[in-house]
Amino acid sequence: MIAVKCTYENGDTIITGINGTFEEAKEYFLNKIFNIGSVEDNLQKCVKVEQIKN
Repeated sequence: MIAVKCTYENGDTIITGINGTFEEAKEYFLNKIFNIGSVEDNLQKCVKVEQIKN
């Protein structure tokens, strides 16, 4: 499992784990829209993916 930091259009960031390679993580997250809201919907596009842990 690797950890990646996803940055969204509004400047929010989320660190999450993913089973796969960094290339697979970029393919999954980059330029896709995710609901990052915890109480209300907050649809944001992921604009940057960084690997932070192997």
